[in-house]
Parts: sequence; structure tokens; C-alpha cells
Amino acid sequence: MSFKGPYNGLGLESTEQTLKEAKIRGHKSLAILDGVLKDREWLANNRPTIADIAVFVYVALAPMGDISLEPYPNVRAWIERIKDLPNFIKIDGLDDPSYRRVS
Repeated sequence: MSFKGPYNGLGLESTEQTLKEAKIRGHKSLAILDGVLKDREWLANNRPTIADIAVFVYVALAPMGDISLEPYPNVRAWIERIKDLPNFIKIDGLDDPSYRRVS
């Protein structure tokens, strides 16, 4: 919703209903991801891969969209593992969920 693109299937307008639907989708996605990470440390292998890097930004910045990561302990642990990787470059908003938040 932050990027106002048609690719989310919710349209271009941020209405109360589309924001509600986006949050529901976000929580469903995080619940699935949390389940996947329950029995493994990385998404596609026994080591970090491009899959982890590709998904990381969207997941780690979910709090910017007012989607808490608190209910997802496996996701939070995975985020910390990625942040601990050698040469990790911190991104804006990672530690500040109000960074560029769309109201």
C-alpha cells in the first residue's frame, strides 16, 4: 500500500477498507513465514540465499505499515540472523517503524 501500485491487487487508493485488507494479508503472510521458519533458520536452504535477501526488506519493514512482528517469534529471529550476516548494510526504517509511514 505504501507504494500505491496496482500490483497488490487492492487498487491504487488507500481507503479504510483497502488498508484493512492489506493488514489482513500482511498478517496471513507473516503467519505462513513464521511457520516455515519454525523448523529451519533460512527459507530455501541450510544457509542464507537470495530468497532470504529478497523477502527480508518487505518483512523487516512491515512495522512501517503498522503490522507488528511481535506475534511472529520465528520471523523476528530470522530478521536478526540476517542482520548478523557479514557485510549487512542497514536500511532506513529498519529500527524506526514510523519512518515514512503512510497514514
